[in-house]
Amino acid sequence: MRTFKFFLKLCLCLSLTTLPLASVHADEDNNNKITPVITVTPNLLSVTRTSSAFVCITNGNPSSTKTMRLGDSFTLTFDSSIGTLASFEPAVMVNSAILRPADFLVTSGSTANQIVINYVGANKRFAPGDSLCVKVTIAASNVIGSGKVNCDVPSARGEDGRYNDAILKYTTVSVVDFPTGPQGLQGLRGDKGDKGDRGDVGPQGTPGIGGGGGGMQEFANSGTYTFTVPARVTHLTFEAWGGGGGVGFQPPQTWGPGGGGGGGYTRGVVSVTPGDTLSVVVGAGANQGANGGDSKIVKADGTVLIFAGGGIVGGSGGACNAGTPGAGGVGGTGDSGAAIKRTGNIGSVGLACLPNYQTICHSCGFFQTCCDQFIVGQLPGQPGAGASRLQSGSISPLGGGGGEQGYILMTW
Repeated sequence: MRTFKFFLKLCLCLSLTTLPLASVHADEDNNNKITPVITVTPNLLSVTRTSSAFVCITNGNPSSTKTMRLGDSFTLTFDSSIGTLASFEPAVMVNSAILRPADFLVTSGSTANQIVINYVGANKRFAPGDSLCVKVTIAASNVIGSGKVNCDVPSARGEDGRYNDAILKYTTVSVVDFPTGPQGLQGLRGDKGDKGDRGDVGPQGTPGIGGGGGGMQEFANSGTYTFTVPARVTHLTFEAWGGGGGVGFQPPQTWGPGGGGGGGYTRGVVSVTPGDTLSVVVGAGANQGANGGDSKIVKADGTVLIFAGGGIVGGSGGACNAGTPGAGGVGGTGDSGAAIKRTGNIGSVGLACLPNYQTICHSCGFFQTCCDQFIVGQLPGQPGAGASRLQSGSISPLGGGGGEQGYILMTW
């Protein structure tokens, strides 16, 4: 009921905005006739949508004293450019102290998009400002534009005529493509729809890192090898160790020479092109007095992809009577541009000189021999142990010998 009164008052307020026009008839001498004023609220419809509206007829003559009588009718016709009149409420909403909803009956007209409001009550005054409204439902056109709602009033004219011509015989309704009101609350979630058709197969993507299948190859012996990058392989992962350095030189009667340094270590990923020919060099382990060989992978144009340096030769020992033991060789370096790199361990220092004893025996009694022991010189010290290639901080069991050879492991 509150909603009904609100819409009725809204329609009445909009209707009264046209009342000044009624003065055309009201100012005439002795003009006390009913002057119908037609309004449509709202007068904006959203394109292609079905909406409700109120069509109201108001008496716009403030001097009116005439009555409505049985048989009076108001015919409302909607232009097809507005859309299609889908339905209407048969009950009329009335804003009057005299008239009642039961005094009216709404029926379909003789043509499409037409309704007729019939008066079926006793003679009653249609007072100034009184109004009657019909709720209609319109399926708006799919074309933006506007159209008219025409109103034909009762034809009781002459000396006893009770109606003036309608103020504005028609009103305009527009069909628009923009919102016609505030956004409403979000509705309830609908049921899940049917599963859609399977889409078309998309284009093949570019191969990812290591595309073309996994593989692995090791190079465990020193030397130079040729490797061809497999089809669809665009990246290689590698680990490389340089060759170990050799023990230092050891002149006679000297402290022991230092052990050679361990080879450097490198791990990382490099970009390659399928079909490229790479040169794989595995560093050799050094003999006495030499540095270890570098391990590396080189492209055909000379570009070095990875590098692991060989260990440095150990130092020579000094003279036994005044020198010092030989220092251990420095470890080889890893590739500065690699993700992971380690420097090889330093070889151990040489050992100290050892006493050189000589024994002289002679007869010193009846059937007895006496022996005397003399220090006649010193033996050279033992070489220091070379650093291990494989484990940081460990010492090769081949102390004092040549360095261990390098190693390369390649995966894709």
